[in-house]
Amino acid sequence: MEIYPAILAADEAEFRRKVEHVRPLGRTVHVDVMDGRFVEAKTWANVESIMNIMEELPFHAHMMVADPEHSVPVWSVSGADRVYFHIESTHREDLIIRSVGDCSELGITLNPDTSVTNIIPWLDRFQSVMVMGVQPGRSGQVFHTVALDKIREIRKLRPNMHIVVDGGVKPENIVAIARAGADAVAIGSAITDQPDPIAAIEAFERELSQL
Repeated sequence: MEIYPAILAADEAEFRRKVEHVRPLGRTVHVDVMDGRFVEAKTWANVESIMNIMEELPFHAHMMVADPEHSVPVWSVSGADRVYFHIESTHREDLIIRSVGDCSELGITLNPDTSVTNIIPWLDRFQSVMVMGVQPGRSGQVFHTVALDKIREIRKLRPNMHIVVDGGVKPENIVAIARAGADAVAIGSAITDQPDPIAAIEAFERELSQL
């Protein structure tokens, strides 16, 4: 299972600090982008600055924003390996797909209270789905176990789909997430807020070694 350290930052200083904190891990970073509209919280997410800060560190962008058809194309050319947007945030999925062109660079996301049925019409258009384990907007929330059922349902519908889980992932539930069929997890506070991110990653990997 891939583990992506997730960065949610209120300002540039916090973003820079968290990037340098996880850089030694050498892993793809999950960047949370919030606009204060789709969710109440707002993050610092200056695209041009982030391109410079990340340097050669690979990253994904998770767009928790209203009207993602405007911002997804910008992040797609920013150097992000993949940009995720929420099915709940738009009815212009076709426009987003056309604006980016390569669907391998796009992923679709659904919240805990959104049925998998809502994304079925789009599953053939994407290679990656992100299942939220918490309501988007802040880190440190308790994992919603309904996410496990959604992972299983998506895996049954599309055996080759790349499935990511974001939110509420802890060492005590990562095995259940993996067994449900997830390929990757994005982990924020349980890694980025820990004094030793390498030790934090190792705690997750010890649990996964049971598989």
